[in-house]
Amino acid sequence: MEQKDFILREIEKIGIVLRAILNKLITHSHLSFNETQQYHEVKERLELDINFDINRFLLLDKDESIKYIRKINGFSVENIELLADCFYQMGLKSTPINAKLYYEKAILLLQQANYESKTFSLERETLINEIKNILR
Repeated sequence: MEQKDFILREIEKIGIVLRAILNKLITHSHLSFNETQQYHEVKERLELDINFDINRFLLLDKDESIKYIRKINGFSVENIELLADCFYQMGLKSTPINAKLYYEKAILLLQQANYESKTFSLERETLINEIKNILR
């Protein structure tokens, strides 16, 4: 029972952190956006609050990326989707070179959420298609 409570608290904690990051990414106007500063703020928040190394994650291949996410307690399907949304928002506000990497990770995470949830999500599929269209 204690292990289950711990995992539930971790899921909730990660969700809170990711929602805060996503909110910050969405509410920043394009005029005041500083990609480098924003990246460092997101990186610091992920590292300190949920022990997620964004630099490492961005360099990992598909299989290693999934293994990395699975090692962190609290990455539920919902939290994987939130992280994908964060990468998508970072891509929208980044240079084309950086954006491609963020978008690819967002797609990977959304596909993983599809796999783990075993249910169809129109929202996930719509976002995957939107990102693929941007990458074309």
